[in-house]
Amino acid sequence: MLFLPFFPLAVLAQTPDHSSQRRAPQALEQVPQATPSKGSSPEQSIAKPPLPATNAPDATNAHTRAAQSLVDAEVSFAKMAEHEGTAAAFHGVLDDMGILFHPGPVNGKAWLSQQKPDASKLSWFPSFVAVSAAGDLGYSTGPYQWRPEAESKQVSSGHFVSVWGRKGASWKLLLDMGSPHAAPGEADPIFKPEKAKASAKGEVSPLFSAEALQTLEKEFSNTASGRGVLFAYNAYLAADARFYRAGSQPTTQLDDIRKYLESVDGIVKWTCLGSAVAKSNDLGYTYGIREYTPNPIALPKPETMRKQAAHTYIFLHIWARQSTGRWKVILDIENSMS
Repeated sequence: MLFLPFFPLAVLAQTPDHSSQRRAPQALEQVPQATPSKGSSPEQSIAKPPLPATNAPDATNAHTRAAQSLVDAEVSFAKMAEHEGTAAAFHGVLDDMGILFHPGPVNGKAWLSQQKPDASKLSWFPSFVAVSAAGDLGYSTGPYQWRPEAESKQVSSGHFVSVWGRKGASWKLLLDMGSPHAAPGEADPIFKPEKAKASAKGEVSPLFSAEALQTLEKEFSNTASGRGVLFAYNAYLAADARFYRAGSQPTTQLDDIRKYLESVDGIVKWTCLGSAVAKSNDLGYTYGIREYTPNPIALPKPETMRKQAAHTYIFLHIWARQSTGRWKVILDIENSMS
């Protein structure tokens, strides 16, 4: 079991109300304009890192080839957005049941069909990719930049998280979410497929259904509500988990997570709205709504209470089976629904 330093989750109520549905076109206009950090420039293109070769010499096994194919799918997706526009690119890769967030979960294709064309430009590339041992489910993450017009110097930056399902020879986008933050001083490298590894050594684990994962999510929520967020995250967060919150760079450092979350107490509840598990029973995801209620004991002053009032968020948890056989959260991202 992982024992983290004290970091009550309720500090999330301090997070600014950002609308941050990453690559979803047009809604990105609501993302606050981030100020590039020192050493970066709005004129810099996010697509500058060299693309990985599709015939990488390390792609010698099925799992690495599956990871490479997901990298290729993301790169092709970004190229399509550059040449044909963001909406057309999303139409091309979204699964018929694919989910976007505006602000809550909506059918992506149905939402896109109601939007008017615009001149905005969205660019991105994958800096990390992972796939299931079966090669049927995967996720990608990396930096993005959004401009209201192609040549605009006004830039919004952040990181995206996308969940993909493989349908035949093609990857389809199942869910897409983003976390806005100021531009980093250094660009992430594009993901190299030789770094790919199976989430659980490639073997097929005992049967674990999407319904079972929803039950696990409910246990996580009940533990947080009943025994406190610290206890819940100690039990359910993987040691190498990726953690995304609006306004901050993504992190895998437990000290960073603690510092971000340590100052406020409160009660949280996750309500799962959907889930899926890979055929190899080693990777899955849940998404839904998180409700936050401040702890009155921790907030004695009325003005403090107002600042940290009850709030609602959307969340995505990506889960993986650990070497112990237990399932834990390996990626945690959420955004305010305000």
